[in-house]
Amino acid sequence: MFDDPELRRWLTDADVVTFMHRTYGEVIAQATVRQWVKRRILQPSSEKTDDGRRLFDRDAVVYAIDLHKRREVRA
Repeated sequence: MFDDPELRRWLTDADVVTFMHRTYGEVIAQATVRQWVKRRILQPSSEKTDDGRRLFDRDAVVYAIDLHKRREVRA
Protein backbone atom coordinates (compact mmCIF):
# COMPACT_ATOMS: atom_id res chain seq x y z
CA MET A 1 0.00 0.00 0.00
CA PHE A 2 2.65 2.54 1.06
CA ASP A 3 6.07 2.26 -0.56
CA ASP A 4 7.93 3.98 2.29
CA PRO A 5 8.66 1.63 5.24
CA GLU A 6 8.56 4.57 7.63
CA LEU A 7 4.87 5.04 6.83
CA ARG A 8 3.75 1.40 7.07
CA ARG A 9 2.85 -0.52 10.19
CA TRP A 10 4.05 -3.94 8.96
CA LEU A 11 7.60 -4.47 7.69
CA THR A 12 9.17 -7.45 5.93
CA ASP A 13 12.83 -8.36 6.46
CA ALA A 14 13.78 -6.21 3.45
CA ASP A 15 11.70 -3.33 4.78
CA VAL A 16 13.51 -3.52 8.14
CA VAL A 17 16.81 -3.09 6.25
CA THR A 18 15.50 0.04 4.50
CA PHE A 19 13.89 1.31 7.69
CA MET A 20 17.17 0.97 9.63
CA HIS A 21 19.03 2.92 6.97
CA ARG A 22 16.48 5.73 6.70
CA THR A 23 15.75 6.03 10.41
CA TYR A 24 19.10 5.30 12.06
CA GLY A 25 21.54 5.78 9.18
CA GLU A 26 22.77 2.20 9.62
CA VAL A 27 23.42 -0.08 6.69
CA ILE A 28 22.52 -3.68 7.54
CA ALA A 29 21.86 -6.81 5.51
CA GLN A 30 18.82 -9.06 5.60
CA ALA A 31 21.09 -11.64 7.23
CA THR A 32 21.42 -9.21 10.16
CA VAL A 33 17.65 -9.17 10.55
CA ARG A 34 17.65 -12.99 10.59
CA GLN A 35 20.39 -12.98 13.25
CA TRP A 36 18.46 -10.47 15.36
CA VAL A 37 15.45 -12.79 15.23
CA LYS A 38 17.61 -15.78 16.24
CA ARG A 39 19.12 -13.75 19.11
CA ARG A 40 15.64 -12.52 20.09
CA ILE A 41 16.49 -8.89 19.53
CA LEU A 42 13.57 -8.67 17.09
CA GLN A 43 10.37 -10.66 17.33
CA PRO A 44 8.27 -11.19 14.18
CA SER A 45 4.53 -10.85 14.55
CA SER A 46 2.11 -13.66 13.90
CA GLU A 47 1.03 -11.81 10.75
CA LYS A 48 2.43 -12.94 7.38
CA THR A 49 2.31 -11.54 3.87
CA ASP A 50 0.14 -13.27 1.27
CA ASP A 51 3.22 -15.12 0.02
CA GLY A 52 4.22 -16.26 3.54
CA ARG A 53 6.97 -13.78 4.43
CA ARG A 54 7.14 -12.82 8.09
CA LEU A 55 6.19 -9.34 9.21
CA PHE A 56 7.43 -7.07 11.97
CA ASP A 57 5.41 -4.32 13.61
CA ARG A 58 7.27 -1.06 12.89
CA ASP A 59 6.73 0.29 16.41
CA ALA A 60 8.02 -2.97 17.92
CA VAL A 61 11.13 -2.71 15.72
CA VAL A 62 11.78 0.84 16.98
CA TYR A 63 11.36 -0.30 20.59
CA ALA A 64 13.58 -3.38 20.13
CA ILE A 65 16.35 -1.43 18.41
CA ASP A 66 16.22 1.23 21.13
CA LEU A 67 16.63 -1.46 23.82
CA HIS A 68 19.41 -3.13 21.86
CA LYS A 69 21.32 0.14 21.46
CA ARG A 70 20.96 0.92 25.18
CA ARG A 71 22.37 -2.52 26.06
CA GLU A 72 25.33 -1.94 23.73
CA VAL A 73 26.11 1.38 25.43
CA ARG A 74 26.12 -0.24 28.88
CA ALA A 75 28.41 -3.08 27.83
